[in-house]
Amino acid sequence: MVRSGVQSPRRARAEGTARLVATARRAGVSHIVYSSIVGVDAIPWPYLRKKLAAEQHVPSGQVPWSIVRATQFFPPLDGFLTAAARLPIVPGPTDVPGRPVDPHDFAEELARQIAHGPSLRVESYAGPETLSFGELADQWLAVRGRRERAVRLPIPGTSALSGAALTHGYEVAYYVFAAVTAVAAVVSALMLESSAPRGEAAPSADEVLDPEPA
Repeated sequence: MVRSGVQSPRRARAEGTARLVATARRAGVSHIVYSSIVGVDAIPWPYLRKKLAAEQHVPSGQVPWSIVRATQFFPPLDGFLTAAARLPIVPGPTDVPGRPVDPHDFAEELARQIAHGPSLRVESYAGPETLSFGELADQWLAVRGRRERAVRLPIPGTSALSGAALTHGYEVAYYVFAAVTAVAAVVSALMLESSAPRGEAAPSADEVLDPEPA
């Protein structure tokens, strides 16, 4: 692990990567493989901006390199859906598409990149199946044996984002969904607190947002 010694998370991510690349150059490293996120250069979310700032240090570091951007992993989606399913319905941008990927498959792709050597380009890696958020949520609910149903929650701008997802493969739906489910989970926690019998503790908002695994 490389610590940058700076306080700002954005600077820590970017400067930490820059220092790592510089150290690799001095050590004579022959190949850096950097994992990133599909859509990092197209979606103006703070976390993705930090990731992009860090990514940009790799090609300029004078070390042969490969950058592989992955679409959304399944485990975080399971967490988002688990939180959202605390409500009677699962709200979200049901019509927005995405191509989620198994992190084990992505790890194998990184191993292939290492074996093949520096590509000197940015590549994208996505799951084999395109699913709308509604389809993904319905499949998750069915597998979990849940009775809730996914309901379309209109979000300003998702039409344009959906077009970007189809045209460029950006995993927009799931970044939007992360914010939606966070809000839904807080609302759910407040509803549970207000309806809990006196003397009986209701789940807190933190517990709803980050439930313990079964």
